[in-house]
Amino acid sequence: MELAEGYGFAAAFVAGMTMRRVEASHPYHQRLHVFSDGLETAMTAILLVLLGGMMPALWPYLDWRHAVIGFGLILVIRPLAGLLGLLGTALEPRERAVVAFYGVRGIGSIYYLGYASTHVTFIDQNELWALVSFTIFASTVVHGLTAGESVRLLVREPRE
Repeated sequence: MELAEGYGFAAAFVAGMTMRRVEASHPYHQRLHVFSDGLETAMTAILLVLLGGMMPALWPYLDWRHAVIGFGLILVIRPLAGLLGLLGTALEPRERAVVAFYGVRGIGSIYYLGYASTHVTFIDQNELWALVSFTIFASTVVHGLTAGESVRLLVREPRE
């Protein structure tokens, strides 16, 4: 994959899928998964704190169009792409809707934008960084405020 300049993305995906199947039956892989999941959670939290600290510096590059794009990605594009990607799965329609709405984390966009910016010159690079950061920030707020209630409704737990 590296020779095809895939930068290991597909290789990492395949390795992850393979490990997921193996870990179910092997105690070492189960422990490794728990450790890596905890590490991922900690790193995501650190990155979100750093992102929050950067937001005041990015505000001058944002305007209403960025908000429309960001919320369009969060509330329309990602859920529709998620629903399409989940067609044919064994999930119930309600489960499919929740998974599609919450989708994958957008935090990887920082990595991909950083990588792309070392290979391509963007005209308005500051605005692009601000848009990506705003979208991740808004997604974190929207999903953070709604995830608990969505899961409770999905599993039909009584309210505490």
